[in-house]
Amino acid sequence: MSKDRLRLEPAGSLVGSGAPVVRMAWHPTEPLLAVARADGEVVTWGLEGEGEPLVNAATLALAWAPDGSWLFVAPAAEAAFRLVVSTGEAIPLPGELGRIWCAAVSPDGQRIAAGCGDDSILVWRAGELETVLRGHGAPVVSLAWGPRGLASGSHDGTVAAWTGAGLDAAGRHEAHKLPVGGVCWSRGAVISCSAGADRRVMRWTGPEVERLFVADGEPCGVTAFEGIVACSTSKLAAELFDLDAGEVVAQLPATDPVRNLWQGPAFHRALGLLATLDVSDRIVRVWSL
Repeated sequence: MSKDRLRLEPAGSLVGSGAPVVRMAWHPTEPLLAVARADGEVVTWGLEGEGEPLVNAATLALAWAPDGSWLFVAPAAEAAFRLVVSTGEAIPLPGELGRIWCAAVSPDGQRIAAGCGDDSILVWRAGELETVLRGHGAPVVSLAWGPRGLASGSHDGTVAAWTGAGLDAAGRHEAHKLPVGGVCWSRGAVISCSAGADRRVMRWTGPEVERLFVADGEPCGVTAFEGIVACSTSKLAAELFDLDAGEVVAQLPATDPVRNLWQGPAFHRALGLLATLDVSDRIVRVWSL
């Protein structure tokens, strides 16, 4: 394998209060991250520094609207809401909510999906609870919208797909032996990785499940951009795999191992940036592709 085929240049480091990062999400058009920290604050980070706190509440799930006008926030002990960035208004979302572990907003901005601790997925449309999806046997800890619908990963090691206007169950596989740390879409296929000692990163297309590679260290979250799949591991800030070449093409070192099993690297698709965690999740490194 050629692990230095893809060159990434450092673009900066984001350093905040020193509290570990729990979740991070890129603004869709600007070089700006929304970051939920372990000290109970949600803030914005840019390459020029940290902004003012947006929310003062321990938060496990964040997701931007496609136009960047609002941010979905799911505090651990409060109702989930949409935060209007320009005014600071918090618009609560209805439904009986348990702990929400992850969230994703559909590409058209009409739907919000949230993975819950009771194995359900809540889906809101236009501010109203539209449906509740069930197909896992443990908390849903990763979600991703794609060209064919929604993909979900669970703590029980299963990955599921939901497609069509009604988000009908389109399949479920048990290729992972341990919790699924991340799911994403790339070229019509679902990419998933296990946050655990089996170290596998998988591709799922219809009935076929294929192992892409075994990560160098326990993998955490996973993301994809134009045929490149990136996952963080317990040893590396990110390991990048080229789907066309079928090999690992870059490994980004970490000063101190990543400890967050549920937050992997994050691609900014519009600007060609990659954010990774470092120094026990207290610093975000930004790389330019």
